[in-house]
Amino acid sequence: MIYKIKKGKHYSRPRRLRFWSGTSLNIYYITFSKECWYDTSNTNTPRGINKLFGRTYCLHGDKTFGRILWIKYLVNSALLGWKPAFATGRFHLYKYGDIKGKEFREILQSIVEVELPFRVEMWVSKRFVNFVITTTLLDETIVESVQFSKVKLLFGYYLKPYFGGKSKAPWDMEIKIDKI
Repeated sequence: MIYKIKKGKHYSRPRRLRFWSGTSLNIYYITFSKECWYDTSNTNTPRGINKLFGRTYCLHGDKTFGRILWIKYLVNSALLGWKPAFATGRFHLYKYGDIKGKEFREILQSIVEVELPFRVEMWVSKRFVNFVITTTLLDETIVESVQFSKVKLLFGYYLKPYFGGKSKAPWDMEIKIDKI
């Protein structure tokens, strides 16, 4: 499926709310289009970490708006982030998320090429959210395993591509995520 982030927006389309439960394994092949590239060395371009995909592990209400419970998007979440690495001409991947309102981010060893698919496996095991990332760079295959904190509940919803933090997409972008 191709997720499109329009110029001046954060959220990708299609934007469907899909729930998950249990410990199921999900395998994806992900490809960044060349439009996802932007020059991070320029002071006028976004510098935040973009969100690729992941899971929340329960629905957390922040406050009510009338009778509607307002859901915080990334509270209790585990996901992969991405950002262009200007010096290398590739994308860096990040471990990104939130545990009980405390945000964390960590750069990973995985570096991916523009328009070259890479594989991600995602599952919950012993109440830990796990990602295994497989990339090929210069004929070298890199396999990186990422584990997030223990989750209390085995349900939540999937998180899809999202651009920036405060910054919005500088132009239209596409990310292809094929679930196997």
